[in-house]
Amino acid sequence: MNLRNFGKNLNLKQKQPASNNTKAFFVDIVTLFDGVYQRTIEMDSFGINMETYDDGFYTLIENLILKIYGEWKTELVMWYVYDRFDENEQLMPLLLQEEEQEEEEVFIETPEQLWDLLKKIEKKSKK
Repeated sequence: MNLRNFGKNLNLKQKQPASNNTKAFFVDIVTLFDGVYQRTIEMDSFGINMETYDDGFYTLIENLILKIYGEWKTELVMWYVYDRFDENEQLMPLLLQEEEQEEEEVFIETPEQLWDLLKKIEKKSKK
């Protein structure tokens, strides 16, 4: 096997790497994850069940997000990807309740809004 020519026709374009803690990195990850999930749902609407095929990918993605962001942030990312829409594709609110306060409905439409909410919660939890 001759590996001398291996990769000669490969043309990679690398994005500027972002830190795990930056908004851009988070938004990219959540956007891609959500896109993959939406593709799975779309295929299902055509009668093609991708669940068995995609299950390992989802486990991998979820575990990497857990490793990078920790449990409570990962739970919110999973809610955003899997549960923010109901069966009629209506945006569902995230129900938040701070100590001894009324429950608040928060509508999250974008990964940027999810990031801002995570930062807001993180800031309050440090007090």
